[in-house]
Amino acid sequence: MDDLLRLVGSIESALRQQELDSLQHIILLQGCSSARRSQIEAQVPQWVRLLSTARSLSSPAARNAMLDHLLADEGFNPDAFVGFPDDDCWYSPGALACIARHFETKPRLQLLVSRYGPSPSAAECVTARRASLQQALSRGACAAIFVRAALVARLGGFHELLGLGTKLSGGEDTEFVHRAFHYAKGEVAYVPGTLVGHAAAEPAKKAKYYEGGLAALMAHSRSSSAARVALMRKIAVGGWLVLRHRMSASQYLRALRKARENAPVLRAEPSAARMSEEV
Repeated sequence: MDDLLRLVGSIESALRQQELDSLQHIILLQGCSSARRSQIEAQVPQWVRLLSTARSLSSPAARNAMLDHLLADEGFNPDAFVGFPDDDCWYSPGALACIARHFETKPRLQLLVSRYGPSPSAAECVTARRASLQQALSRGACAAIFVRAALVARLGGFHELLGLGTKLSGGEDTEFVHRAFHYAKGEVAYVPGTLVGHAAAEPAKKAKYYEGGLAALMAHSRSSSAARVALMRKIAVGGWLVLRHRMSASQYLRALRKARENAPVLRAEPSAARMSEEV
């Protein structure tokens, strides 16, 4: 709960400083009792919208449930931007204001990505640059993805075969960014440095989430020469992880096999494999 309150506090600070004109923050509570929900409601501001589901959803299914709620809102603004903060991340002072400014002053901008880490700063936000596919993928962790709302509606959400709680660990953010980059037709930017606060990534997680990212890149490898290069780079990274004893050879071979098996399914629109329940 402390992590969540830190995230909400960083957003509330942006509102107090008038960094944002308006905001809708949706939080999904999973397997939460009515008593616990009441406790949480008492600790968060009124502008936070709480949703509940009786069971535990995978990470992409949970994000899709919140996106469905957002897109169904009568006040949905297609020109706004959408972020996907984890409950244990936070925004550095000035970050949300700078992101909003990029989307407001660059009406063609569709996707903006950054990095996350323990020492975020908005100092480099003004120097956003046009991103190549590889630059977008390298910075495309969910917590540091910001997408034009109209594009979110077009993309159909996250693929529910990838990510925590699915058959392929990780990769939902990689697949989402890959697809968003394609639809954005090059109107993509990246911010040097780190905009979003989050605990430092554990090296072991590279191996844990490798198979999902590999499957996502394999699914879209036919879309362009840059996509094929991204896939070859990912395959090489897997070999490097094996050589560095951060992933076993059997894990690597299993990841290659699962990626080949699942790539055809991942090429389909994510709406074809939606598994979210009503919330």
